[in-house]
Amino acid sequence: MARIRKSDKSRIVKTQIVWKIGKYIRLSREDGNIVSESVVNQDQILNDEIPGFFEDGLEVYLFSGFIRCADCGKSMVRHTSRNLVYYQCRTYQDKSRDKCAKHSIRLDILEKTVLAAVQKQIELVDSLAEMIDEINRAPVVHTESLRLNALLEQRTRELEKVTKVLDDLYMDWKSGDITRDQYRRMKVRFEEQSQQLQETIAHIQGECEILAQGIDTENPYLTAFLKHRNIDSLSRGLLVELVNAIYVHDDKSIEIEFNYADQYRRIAEYIENNQKELCETGGKAV
Repeated sequence: MARIRKSDKSRIVKTQIVWKIGKYIRLSREDGNIVSESVVNQDQILNDEIPGFFEDGLEVYLFSGFIRCADCGKSMVRHTSRNLVYYQCRTYQDKSRDKCAKHSIRLDILEKTVLAAVQKQIELVDSLAEMIDEINRAPVVHTESLRLNALLEQRTRELEKVTKVLDDLYMDWKSGDITRDQYRRMKVRFEEQSQQLQETIAHIQGECEILAQGIDTENPYLTAFLKHRNIDSLSRGLLVELVNAIYVHDDKSIEIEFNYADQYRRIAEYIENNQKELCETGGKAV
């Protein structure tokens, strides 16, 4: 999502661009109506094949849709002062200075900081790939997760308890221990708990199945980052592929939320589960 400005003869029109299902949909900020649509596929975005300007003069900036205030979570707006470009908190600018701080940061400083952070992340991923390669060359590779297995057992026990409560509720009502209204309320509540636990158990089982397949250097997380080795500048396509959000703190420090969080967690756990084998091959665990 981006804050875009388009000049006409009489005034400035504010719009926002939303990308989904192969389209850039340009909406008016004033009434929410669609101004125009442009068909753009994801490969074009990742390969930077879309121009900075669309046919009607609207520009999509490098950081459009990525920069957020670390305190209130709102997107930060771009503005120019004395020929320098800044981002600052939308809440501070549009609502009230009492509700949030300015969080102002200069574009050139932001770009250098983000570039350095992405480069460090790529270095980390490179070291993870080396560890995984060493682990997979070991005679024995552990693909089970003690943490997930323990969590699965815990949630299964919780589900069994909730199921027993549900089974006993009807008898409690019939025996007069609880009223009909109490029975109905408690039944709804425990059925919701049961459903949530069943979904959690299914998710954990899915994670166990994925981890059981092992991890190699062709993992999507690894390949996505490693193909950008030796970058010396940022691009829109790189940010779309690797970054989910960039949070700016009031002291101008930034926090980057990268994509592929699930894959990273699995890789870290895979390495942790194979620390012994990694040490025996001369590698170092994270």
